[in-house]
Amino acid sequence: MPAENFIGADLFRSRTGGAGPPQRVSEYFATLEGLVRSRWRAKDFAPSSFPAIATDALHEMPPNSALRMEDLVGWLSAAERLAPQRDIHGRFGHVPLTMSQDERFQIQILFWLDGVTSIHQHTFGGAFHLLHGSSLHVSYSYSAAQKVNTNLLVGQLVTGPTELLVAGDTRTIIPGAAMIHSVFHLDVPTLSVVVREIRSVEHWPQYDYLPPFFATRPLGTETGEWRDECLIRHMQMVAFLASLQSPGLLTYCRDVIRRSDFAAVVAFLLRVLDVTGRADDVLTLCRDARTAHGQRVGLLEPVLTAYAKTQYLSARRRTMADPAHRFLAALLLQDLSRTATLSLVEARFPNHCAARVIVDGVRDMAQHVRTTGGSGEPLDVRLDGTGYCVLGLLLKGVPLEAMEDAVHKEMPEGCIAGRVSDFVVQLRESPLLGALVRD
Repeated sequence: MPAENFIGADLFRSRTGGAGPPQRVSEYFATLEGLVRSRWRAKDFAPSSFPAIATDALHEMPPNSALRMEDLVGWLSAAERLAPQRDIHGRFGHVPLTMSQDERFQIQILFWLDGVTSIHQHTFGGAFHLLHGSSLHVSYSYSAAQKVNTNLLVGQLVTGPTELLVAGDTRTIIPGAAMIHSVFHLDVPTLSVVVREIRSVEHWPQYDYLPPFFATRPLGTETGEWRDECLIRHMQMVAFLASLQSPGLLTYCRDVIRRSDFAAVVAFLLRVLDVTGRADDVLTLCRDARTAHGQRVGLLEPVLTAYAKTQYLSARRRTMADPAHRFLAALLLQDLSRTATLSLVEARFPNHCAARVIVDGVRDMAQHVRTTGGSGEPLDVRLDGTGYCVLGLLLKGVPLEAMEDAVHKEMPEGCIAGRVSDFVVQLRESPLLGALVRD
């Protein structure tokens, strides 16, 4: 691919013309660090005061006004030593660059290419600022009904306010379950600056949330994570057997499920779905688990279905270059209501009919998946001209009893008795598209 055509080429062209000096970056973060530290010291380093201090500092010294992406790349290329780097393997962000850190707080720049964060809470307070790009920010609430153990809660996850963030926006990070959110980065690349406390034991464990029912403690070997070496080895073996297309894979999985507690079964089946991509097989394993784990397995099936949808759309989105397609895929991933989706599309494309943007996007996405080698029906409902007309009318809020007349008015030749109501049912029941037509 010619260098001038790849994403971010403008970054390197501007570097050759002379970017801002590395001192600008160093001086900015030194000043930001000093401002935060002096104000927090004045509050006796009380953890409860840190989120407001971090938020105010980013408002007063907005990174997007002081720094350009090429400045940061140039600064790193000239660096011979860095502050201690906490996330050295890049688990959160493609390049999670720590600019400053002491025993109390740190300042990071997160470089994202195709970032979508899990639905999560935090063990720390602070604030984040969008330096470059745009993001979809979704808030949630969770009501826990049962604590299976430290690694799994059962309850109800409810989607809350959703907003479109642009460069210059700053949001406060509240530790614990008071702030549950996800951030879907829309542009390639997107950069965010985070000013945050070092993790607090007071707010452990940090849960990730699996809609619609579960809160899970991340599995791993970091401090505060769920450490289960046997389960990790089982997951690695599943990946190994899947790579070999071993006929013994499902038998191995059933043996693990039979000997595991329910929290481990949830984590294990999610991993099986990750490495195999075979949702039907995983749902069969889930149903087989009823013998060992009883009726609560019924809660796991919709969780796995929602997770499979997320994995499918995330994979499809990575192949998309059209910004409108990528934005629509982001909205479908969030499972938002019709009105919330229309509102966000109107904000993103203010000079267009929101319903038309969505219908055109769905049609183009389906065609894109077919032409890039997708298997099966790309959007789980096979729509023709009548189907897309029905989708548009549902988005506009046309009631079912008026639907046939409305379709006949828009396309007299395509309104065949029975087909309109069939499309209404299929769209409303579609795991991928159903949320678009529900309030």
